[in-house]
Amino acid sequence: MTISWSEASLRIRGRWAISLAAYLVAAPFWIFGFVFNENVTYVSWSNAFTIFLIATAGHVGLGLVFLIAHLSVMRNRAHQPISLGTAIGVWGIAGATRALILIMGLALTGLTDDVPTFQRIVFSALMAIVGFAVAAFALDGLDRFASARAEILEDLLRSEEQLSAHRAAVSSMQETLVARVDKRLRQSQDNTERALNELEESLSSGTPNLPALEELKTLSDSTWQRISQELWNTAPTRPPKVHFREFIDVYASSRPFRLLYIALVSGFLFALVYARVFNPGVGAALVGIWLVGALAVGALGNQVLPGLHKYAVPGFFAVATILVFSSIPLLVLAESWGHTTDFLWRVISVHALSVFVALSNSVPATVANAHERILSALKQSLDSATLEKLHIESQLKVLSHKIANRLHGDTRGNFLAAILKLQDHISRGNHTAAVGEIRSLRAILQETQEVTPLTDDSQRDLEKFVHNWSALVDIAFDQPLSSIDPAYLPAVHTIVVDAVNNAVRHGKANWIRISFTSESDSLIITIQNNGTPRQGSRTGLGTAQLDLYAKDQWSLVRTANGMTQLLVKLDRGSMQDVSLSR
Repeated sequence: MTISWSEASLRIRGRWAISLAAYLVAAPFWIFGFVFNENVTYVSWSNAFTIFLIATAGHVGLGLVFLIAHLSVMRNRAHQPISLGTAIGVWGIAGATRALILIMGLALTGLTDDVPTFQRIVFSALMAIVGFAVAAFALDGLDRFASARAEILEDLLRSEEQLSAHRAAVSSMQETLVARVDKRLRQSQDNTERALNELEESLSSGTPNLPALEELKTLSDSTWQRISQELWNTAPTRPPKVHFREFIDVYASSRPFRLLYIALVSGFLFALVYARVFNPGVGAALVGIWLVGALAVGALGNQVLPGLHKYAVPGFFAVATILVFSSIPLLVLAESWGHTTDFLWRVISVHALSVFVALSNSVPATVANAHERILSALKQSLDSATLEKLHIESQLKVLSHKIANRLHGDTRGNFLAAILKLQDHISRGNHTAAVGEIRSLRAILQETQEVTPLTDDSQRDLEKFVHNWSALVDIAFDQPLSSIDPAYLPAVHTIVVDAVNNAVRHGKANWIRISFTSESDSLIITIQNNGTPRQGSRTGLGTAQLDLYAKDQWSLVRTANGMTQLLVKLDRGSMQDVSLSR
């Protein structure tokens, strides 16, 4: 894929034109490049430390220019790309500011500056323009790659058969989540248990406290409702971060050495190193020989690496190492010509840093060219650890939603039914039955401690829920739940439990009928009750669940005979999509 100049220009003028990431990554190259390239560094450790401080101050000055630009002329670059002239101007001013600080630092400390002032300023500005333009392009490319990768990972999550189970890891994540939920439930449960004990004592003394019972119902009900809503809304869905090894194989076999960058760095090597260590003629000859050799090695690598397959990555690192330390044969050659240098490590270090930067700058262009290949190979090249993480996070989302459903529906509903039966026994003076109902309430509280639905039995849970309510409300199905296709039962369980809770809690209903109509690829649920429809536009977890299972295919109306009716159409295909996405 060839990127046009207009597109490249647009990408370097956007949100990444200046960024903290690029500034921090560039810091060691700017600082140590100056340290290793100054003659006075090698005179004493004191000089070396002073040079380091001056270099650090210069990089801080460069950062201050970026900060001012970020707050002024570049503040809207994420929404509207700035002009190319503005970007180049900011980069150039930042580089020139760094150079001026370096010059003043050398002058104030009395250290020798053997580079002409104009040359230092121009070179610093030019390196800033080139370096940060390439960095902006690289970060933009990585951002685009990460977005495209996230879309592919989302598709992977829909294909459960491609992911391993990894049950031990999932179990550990479940225990962590349940522990967090349990901590938040504990205070409410302790208060509820204390109130039940007091009520049991008052029953024994013949003076039951009904107002406290009402407070008890409100406390537990509101706590479970709040926690279930938060669990549903905060279920984790983020894909794991990008790792370089995901695409290193494809990158190494995609002509990774950009010959243009190698040619450009030769000019910097001549001006910064070889023309200063040797006389200009010898320096030019050495850089010319290096350029021919480096271009040959890079071209050979681009030609050979694609055919090495599994050996492409070690081959890439071997060629890169040769280029980075290619100053060593040049020094040997210069010595054979009778030209030695007292700054051996200076030449090796600055040469290595410069070539490494040039090779690093080639990464975004190469990745852009290999973008489609990398993404298309992602499904096959994802390592088992990444697959495991994806699976664990998808399972944790399922667990969060199941706990939310259990707390919001079954636990709240069963607790309310038991409270109403307890009130009825007390009002009738049947204290023995009331004490028995208190035991049922304690059992429901215990169930909240074991809320993790490790095994699904929607039919059994729904039958138990309806049985609890049947002692207080005239509630019935028009057919046995065993006649319903098992694929629909999880959705049926969630929808019916929430509908019954709302009908009794908010509508004060005492008559409920639930019917099912099966079609070729769908199931229609009709729930009627004689309660009052809930007023207001506030939506809760019940609405979110209806939208999850039957988006735009449910309605809540008041019928001609005064009944409140919820009609829900469940499509078989939607049931499968919900199962995969959760």
